[in-house]
Amino acid sequence: MSPHASDLYQSVVLDHNRSPRCYGAVTGATHRAEGFNPICGDRIVIEVLVTDDSLGVVGFTAQSCALCRASASVMMELISKKSISDAKETAISFEALLKGAHGNPLQLKDSSALAFCSIKDFPARAKCVLLPWRTMLSCLSDQTSVSTES
Repeated sequence: MSPHASDLYQSVVLDHNRSPRCYGAVTGATHRAEGFNPICGDRIVIEVLVTDDSLGVVGFTAQSCALCRASASVMMELISKKSISDAKETAISFEALLKGAHGNPLQLKDSSALAFCSIKDFPARAKCVLLPWRTMLSCLSDQTSVSTES
C-alpha cells in the first residue's frame, strides 16, 4: 500500500472497524432507516430511540466495507445523547468537511471524525464513508431508506 493510500486506513479507522461502537439493533427504536450503496454493496441499518428530542440509545448493523463500518461507529460516538437538531447539524458538518470545506466545525473539533478527512483524495470511497451519515439523516427525518445513487 502506498503511503498516500495508507492515510485512508489510519489507526482510528482500523480500530472502529474492528471494534465498532454502538453495534447492534436498538430494542424499542423509535426511528429506523436502511442505507444502501449499490456501487460497492454496503448495506447499513441505523436505529435510534428518541426521548424528549434527544437521541437516547443509538445503534447500527452493517454488511459493509471497513470504511463504512468505521464511519458509522465514529458517527455513533458523536451523535449519542445529542438533540435531533444537533445530530443533523453534525452530519451536515461532517459531509461539508469531507467535501473540502475549510475549517473544522465545532461539532467535529478534536473528534475521531477527522480521521476521514483524507477521503476527499479518494472520491470513489467517499460514498462508503458518507452512507452511515446520510442514513442517519434519513432516519431522523422519518425516511425509511436511502441510497447513495438517489
